[in-house]
Amino acid sequence: MKTKLCIAFEWIRWIGVIALIQWAYFSFSQLEEIFPVFVFLLTITLAGLTGVEAVFLSHEANKITGYAPSAYQRQSGLFLLGLTFTAFIVYVFGWDLTASLAILINLILFLVFSSINHLYSAFYENNKSFRNLWLRGLGAWLMLGALVPLLFRIWGAR
Repeated sequence: MKTKLCIAFEWIRWIGVIALIQWAYFSFSQLEEIFPVFVFLLTITLAGLTGVEAVFLSHEANKITGYAPSAYQRQSGLFLLGLTFTAFIVYVFGWDLTASLAILINLILFLVFSSINHLYSAFYENNKSFRNLWLRGLGAWLMLGALVPLLFRIWGAR
């Protein structure tokens, strides 16, 4: 059951990210207005689900990725839950675009460095599972490419 939940989380993450990025592009002319909710929902989709998976479903997630259980996975999951909670505070209290932008940049940096770790694991530790190499290793770079124009739009609005 927990393994199926981990697989469902992966699908929800990808479908959610694609849908949210599409929404942001369809609303590009009004991006400043939707940006706080976009960042909040993107953070829940990526950091929140990954944090829950890392903290509460770590053994099942490890079976899928090929990693051994580690305290660092739990620590990383707790960080992601903290980032999600921070995004919630920023959204609920209606802080400005700069706060939402800081959350998004933090999330992107985490994903980029996490991706580097997954690629290292794939090529130097021979962990070439689909989830490790393609979804986590290369998927973050595709998402980053889709987010860059949105970031420039928000920076230009400031």
